[in-house]
Amino acid sequence: MINTILQGVVDALYSLYGGAIPIYTSQQKQGFEAPCFFVEFIDSQLIPELKGHYVRNLSFQISYITTFDEGDSVDYKDLYAQLAPLELGLETLKLRTGDIIRGEDISSTIDEALHIHITYPDRFYIPPTKGAFMETLKQSQHVKED
Repeated sequence: MINTILQGVVDALYSLYGGAIPIYTSQQKQGFEAPCFFVEFIDSQLIPELKGHYVRNLSFQISYITTFDEGDSVDYKDLYAQLAPLELGLETLKLRTGDIIRGEDISSTIDEALHIHITYPDRFYIPPTKGAFMETLKQSQHVKED
């Protein structure tokens, strides 16, 4: 499911920006093109619910790297301008499976890039395994005669 949601995030970013901004899902040590997006899976938290139902919270970080102004200064105006459209655009994902999921716990930080942290819940069910049945006992009854 991680890859499905990751692809959903990439599709949402592609839809928001019309494919005009590169999107990376793996580390680029050098040679990336700014502005660009980096989409990273951060962690997973498994929460058991009743009778074989589970929720796996999958956390992602979407980083937006902007261009540099004169003097190698980050274009903070661009970072501020991208904050609201990205938070709203990533809140609901339509996955390629046809499912629609809603992100939770959306938070953002800005340093020299815009970082959006978002958690998508993955709900699933694992049916319990059937244990061995008890043996069948047959009981017969009679009355003792005098």
